[in-house]
Amino acid sequence: NDRLMMAYFYQGSTYRDMNDAPRALKAFHQAIDAGKETENLTLLGQTYGQMGTLFSYQDLYDEALTSTKKALSIYTLQKDSNRYSYLNRDIARIFNAQGKRDSALLYYQRAFGLGITNSYQKNNILSEIGCLYYYKGELEKAKSILIKVLSELPNADNALLFLGLIYKKEELLDSANYYANKTLLYGDISKKRSAYKLLAEIEDGKRNTLIANTY
Repeated sequence: NDRLMMAYFYQGSTYRDMNDAPRALKAFHQAIDAGKETENLTLLGQTYGQMGTLFSYQDLYDEALTSTKKALSIYTLQKDSNRYSYLNRDIARIFNAQGKRDSALLYYQRAFGLGITNSYQKNNILSEIGCLYYYKGELEKAKSILIKVLSELPNADNALLFLGLIYKKEELLDSANYYANKTLLYGDISKKRSAYKLLAEIEDGKRNTLIANTY
């Protein structure tokens, strides 16, 4: 049964990489059914974690939360602090996507407060906390956190983009322009799209200011 569970897990992972979510989820369900009596809790936790991620990508947040919390309970039993941290972060992301900012912050703080020694992982979680404060409207707190992240991780695209957004809100357009262009250098395609949108808004803002000053 353990080998059957592993086979289904890898089948599900293959379908996931092929962007075939329905067949991936079916295989992951079969892996869980095969592993009902398993002692391989690590693989079982990974299976639930993968299902949670796939549900999130499809905006099925209740199902994503259920699967991710099951994975979290397994890793809690194993005292696996590294995966425990990532799963708390994943739960925070689900709550954030639902607009439940306070619940998201609680799980981000749990993820961050687990004595993480990996500097890259620590700063990635911290940058997401900074972004969450932006969504909560607490711009000064967000700015302080994101600047701290960039002092240790200068290419953090999340931090670069959201600092640009903050400075745009504060009408500091030169600073916003600087961070938007930095995002274009280091961001993934999603961040670059947002950075181009921000640059367009900055140019509109400059144009409107110029027109206002003309009159």
